[in-house]
Amino acid sequence: VVEGSVLRVGDRVKITAQLMGTAPERHLWTDDYTRDLVDILELHSEVARAIAKEIKVTLTPEEEVRLASTRQVDPEAHEAYLLGRHYYSSGLEQDLKKAIKYFEQALEIDSTYALVYAGLSDAYVILGGYHILPPEDTWPNARAAAEKALAIDEGLAEAHTSLAMVKSWFEWDWPGAEREYKRALEINPNSADALSWYADFLSAMERYDEALSQIERALELDPYSYNVKMIKAWILHYAGQKNEAIQLAKNEIDSDPDQVNPLWYWNLATFYAGQGRYEEALTPLQTQMGLMGGDVSDETGFLGYLYGRLGRKAEALKQLEALDELAEKGRYVSPVTRSLVYIGLDDKDKAFACLDKGYQTHSGWMDLLKVSSRFDTLRDDPRFQDLLRRMNFPE
Repeated sequence: VVEGSVLRVGDRVKITAQLMGTAPERHLWTDDYTRDLVDILELHSEVARAIAKEIKVTLTPEEEVRLASTRQVDPEAHEAYLLGRHYYSSGLEQDLKKAIKYFEQALEIDSTYALVYAGLSDAYVILGGYHILPPEDTWPNARAAAEKALAIDEGLAEAHTSLAMVKSWFEWDWPGAEREYKRALEINPNSADALSWYADFLSAMERYDEALSQIERALELDPYSYNVKMIKAWILHYAGQKNEAIQLAKNEIDSDPDQVNPLWYWNLATFYAGQGRYEEALTPLQTQMGLMGGDVSDETGFLGYLYGRLGRKAEALKQLEALDELAEKGRYVSPVTRSLVYIGLDDKDKAFACLDKGYQTHSGWMDLLKVSSRFDTLRDDPRFQDLLRRMNFPE
């Protein structure tokens, strides 16, 4: 396991890296590296080389070139980029919007910083994919930022990962997405982000064994990442290992209830619902809604779905009214979110009308049609198979 710390004093930065054995637990190696902040990328490369040498990893020629081709960065731009990545990592609305502000701040300082464009693309992908903003306000921005990053640095793994997410989540260009993920991992096989999002893609394609292999590798590289652990839980759920997914979510909630990411309650509610345990799903969902505060459209739609499945029709219909009120207040309500309530009520005609609008607008979650348990009651309907065909899902 690689551990370390970063200390900044003025315009100097010091990285302490160490290797720890896990079986048995023991200290293997440690060293310190210090540079001016403008040389932070060179410092990262030096540390990466040292770690690779200590664990006897042979770098590919492409990795050697990548590590050798560092550039100086403006310290303020880099700090803004790091803050952007920090806020992006939670997946929460207020943090994602902060992330965009920091990425834009970094680009005002250095408009040629390719990593920042990749970060900006990722933030827009999540904002659209999680139904926080409409796809027309996120998808074009995400693609433009990813393409800008690649125009500056074609050899940037993060940029290929960003473009892959755009192709998968919004454009449904499955072969193109996979090419970009593979290119990212060719450049940097040790990118936890590329590995985890590629695993997410593979699970959407029902290639679960491959997905689990990729996500386990990502966890080895970044065992504390919310995003990596979250993707593993979803893969387990999609692959039919539903009890394991539930246990992972419970473990995360129980490990630190005061600091847990609220989205773990959403995950747990979804995993319960996937087993038909709709009553049990209500508690974590309502807990999350309380923690999130404000106007939450997806949670409102999910609550309507649960009420519908429980036969509580009047309460389900109230959630549709709540969605209408949110839309009137200017809150984006995805047609896929509305479809959930109709699915819960077993109103297939209205559910398909909403999904068709989701298809037309390239709404988030449409990429999960093949695997999400939310759509199980629709699968035998010819309209569902037609939708999959139009989206060019592989047979």
